[in-house]
Amino acid sequence: MSVQYYSGETDKAKYIYFKKDGLLQPIGEFHDSVEMIFMLDGKAEAHLYDKTYIMQRGDIFFVDSYEGHWYKHLTSKILAFVLVLSREYLEDFYDLYADQTFMTYMSDKKKNQRIFELLERWYGETEKTHIKDLGYANLLFSYFIEEYSLTKRTHKNVREEFIKVLLLYMHEHYLENITLAKVSKDLGYSVDYCSRILKKYIGRDFRDYINMLRIRKAQALMLDKSLNMTTLEILYKCGFQSAATFYRAKKRFENELKIIDSNKKEKSEE
Repeated sequence: MSVQYYSGETDKAKYIYFKKDGLLQPIGEFHDSVEMIFMLDGKAEAHLYDKTYIMQRGDIFFVDSYEGHWYKHLTSKILAFVLVLSREYLEDFYDLYADQTFMTYMSDKKKNQRIFELLERWYGETEKTHIKDLGYANLLFSYFIEEYSLTKRTHKNVREEFIKVLLLYMHEHYLENITLAKVSKDLGYSVDYCSRILKKYIGRDFRDYINMLRIRKAQALMLDKSLNMTTLEILYKCGFQSAATFYRAKKRFENELKIIDSNKKEKSEE
């Protein structure tokens, strides 16, 4: 299983990430935006909490706001449209269908054909503007509504609500000297329960998750030319007790960090 992260970046107004991607990130992001995968080639598993869906060419996978999700490649080659939209793009939909949402898994190839054709037109636009993106997004949602039944937005169960609270707490305090025991006490749950919830929904134990957050923060600060800080000062600021601790942790997550860096580079070049 792969780890998920809360991403504030994707919650910004007018945020859109639309790529024809050969890599479904095993590192999902836990965010307020909605995320859609439109499979063009290959085969992959899509995990939504404790449910698993097999995605193949022509399938669509929809993830609503704050739904824990991750992906696993089942074939060596994958190609898919990856679309992430801030909630602003769904305002008209929510106004009309406040208590409803789209189906998670849409696999009728015949119904999906014109949806994929729309995505190809959208992706091929040479001059992209927010108004144009908004128009395409609304047209996409209208296709979903016409081709598939909407589902009632259900209240998450206690565990699914708690994982959101737990992750938000960890993201607010990960630079501090926190332990799972302290987090559990502050949130009013046992250490064992918090540990099991983390393993089930994000696929990591507490320490690994905190270390990954700290590594990402440290790397971002190291790239900030305006900071007058030594590398060691940055590492201390990010919760590492020594350079050796940082480099051991970095080596442990080397492959996942490459994925993060690759996607950040692509977004900065758009």
